[in-house]
Amino acid sequence: VQGNWSYFCNLVQWSRYLGWKEEDPAGLILKPGCLLVFGGGVVDRGTADIRIARALVILQREYPERVHLLLGSRDVSKLRFAAELDTDVADDLGADAVSSDQGADMSFAEFLSRQNHSSPTVINRLRWILVHTMDCPNGVEAREVELRTLGRPVSDDEVVHSYRELVQPGGVDAWLLAYIKVASVILAIGDCLFVNGGVRSSGLLR
Repeated sequence: VQGNWSYFCNLVQWSRYLGWKEEDPAGLILKPGCLLVFGGGVVDRGTADIRIARALVILQREYPERVHLLLGSRDVSKLRFAAELDTDVADDLGADAVSSDQGADMSFAEFLSRQNHSSPTVINRLRWILVHTMDCPNGVEAREVELRTLGRPVSDDEVVHSYRELVQPGGVDAWLLAYIKVASVILAIGDCLFVNGGVRSSGLLR
């Protein structure tokens, strides 16, 4: 799904087992006798990271025995925002210590140079993380759209705050953190194995 609200809504519409609550247009219901396994990949490339994470977490809370959530790499990778977008941590340790170039296709310093950014501000660090370490080229712009959709203020500071809040303990919008806490890396139900990724047959217990 990766934050794509239209795609998410289409999945609900096509499903014979899911529906929308009348009293909450962003809330889901699961029909009796049905089981849902959501395969992970909640956030990253769309304009509805907050809304989709919220909808899935609330659905799992309401049907804890019948709704199972899986972790995807794009979900878990967002945990780094709690530290890397914390200005106090960055000021104390320095940008290089907080945001490692490991795994990036361009260093933070080179990114700043190419974008003519003279200062390693938090919004610039966020742009670099999204574009060059997470393959999420329009992440900042997508979050601006979602904040407007939710009736929230929109600014560089609000975008940074929103990304940090998704995984910040005690955050008002810590829906992704809540998702990660209840989701599984791997799930077995009967003779079916569910995982966001591939499993080699040689790695399965016999």
